[in-house]
Amino acid sequence: MEQKTSTMENDDMLGLKRFAPVVVRLGLAMVFVWFGLNQLTNTTEWLSFIPLWVTNLTGITANTFVLVNGAAEILLAILLAVGIQIRVVAGLLCIHMFMIVLDVGLNAVGVRDVGLMFGLLSVGFHGKDLYSFDK
Repeated sequence: MEQKTSTMENDDMLGLKRFAPVVVRLGLAMVFVWFGLNQLTNTTEWLSFIPLWVTNLTGITANTFVLVNGAAEILLAILLAVGIQIRVVAGLLCIHMFMIVLDVGLNAVGVRDVGLMFGLLSVGFHGKDLYSFDK
């Protein structure tokens, strides 16, 4: 009697599903490295994105905030790419994106950021993967 394989098994005949979480994790990390580097090298272009409440609440200048934010995004992106504390890092970046969406609203920028936020949520839900440093 011939045995039928399930649709799920047919969907992964090349064995590529195991790479999906890694690809999303690395792709998101690349986005945050790009934004972080851009904030460190083109700080003045980012100043207008800093809400007044941030400078009032923290007592630091918008320039300093952009630099700290850029450095933090790079650090978190590296941790995400390497796969260290994936759930914590993805959670922090997800909250970061949520705060940005609250500030910019659901326009062309905000909708993109919602997509990044849900990608981070997915990575956080998945946690460790085949190629993460954490095992």
